Amino acid sequence: MNNLIKIVIIALIGGGIGYITNVLAIKLMFRPLRPINILGFEILGLIPKRRNEIARNIGHMVDSELLDTDDIMMSVITESDKEKIIELFKARVGNILVDKLYYLPGVFFDKVKHGIYKVIDDEAGKAIDEIKDEMVVKTKERVDIEKIVVDKIDALELEKIEALIVDIAKAELKHIEVLGFFLGAIIGVVQGLIMIALG
Repeated sequence: MNNLIKIVIIALIGGGIGYITNVLAIKLMFRPLRPINILGFEILGLIPKRRNEIARNIGHMVDSELLDTDDIMMSVITESDKEKIIELFKARVGNILVDKLYYLPGVFFDKVKHGIYKVIDDEAGKAIDEIKDEMVVKTKERVDIEKIVVDKIDALELEKIEALIVDIAKAELKHIEVLGFFLGAIIGVVQGLIMIALG
């Protein structure tokens, strides 16, 4: 048999072994979902085995690096929202004034209304900012983002976690499988060259 054919065959076998090994390694990250005993050894997928630790780590990362309570709360009430709240408040107060002070002559009514609107314009923005700041403090006390993330991950079925990870990293996992083939093929070529040199 020609040496080139031997090298090609060994490279294909090595590539197949590399591909299958990486496919199995990826599957074993998730499977088996429940412990299996084989000859006294317990076999369990990496993610099912370390699920709680992974959930805590993801929760900590999201809480410390990705989501900040201050950022969330500051985006709840924007400057344009504050302006809308003030206008809504002025409209409501205006309706109350019309209902309660209808007996005042127009000039006096307008003076009272404009005086109250001026107070609203001067003070409502500050009051809204104070409420927003207090909401930030209360939210920090009451909302534990890390715990929420951990609880959500713990509540997911293992199959759902697997589907999410595979969906997110589908292209990368496929590249790992293909890379296994090429690395196996390269090792096969090297092995074939060594066999020919020794042989």
